Amino acid sequence: MGVHSNNPSLTNLNGLSSLKQIRGYKSTGGGLEIKNNTSLTNVDGLSALTAIEAVKSYLTVTDNSQLASCCGLYNVLNSSSLNCSYGCSYVTLSGNGAGCTRDEILAACVPPGQGCIGDIYLTSQKAIDGFPARSCTASTGMITITGNDITNLDSLYVLTSVGNLSSLIAGA
Repeated sequence: MGVHSNNPSLTNLNGLSSLKQIRGYKSTGGGLEIKNNTSLTNVDGLSALTAIEAVKSYLTVTDNSQLASCCGLYNVLNSSSLNCSYGCSYVTLSGNGAGCTRDEILAACVPPGQGCIGDIYLTSQKAIDGFPARSCTASTGMITITGNDITNLDSLYVLTSVGNLSSLIAGA
């Protein structure tokens, strides 16, 4: 796909809303890099992206200081293409606005109807506060809660059952 960097007037990626897959070359890899776009506020236009398939595949979203809506990355972050099935992948998310870490995106941006399938990782107070938006009351897997900024679990009031009694793990 290439690089979207140093575009000071770029505010969104809506023009990429039909992009479903990025394929790279076997020798050099491939991926998507979005960095240093000082006016970029959302990446919702990437919500159809479900695969980055290449040896040495990568997703880099860094230093976009106004980027506060990262749910468009949920599908690709949750994709099997970003594990080692095509070669180990590299995911770097840093220097963006609040709520744009990998754990926060995976915790807070679950599409409707997929709320509590599998394991859930809540690594910040923002992820916990956003949990009711998942529209689910039961978890089929483990829930892991860990993070230095977590002050309360009040927003987890919606949970009525968890995979088993030992599946709620809290710690810093």
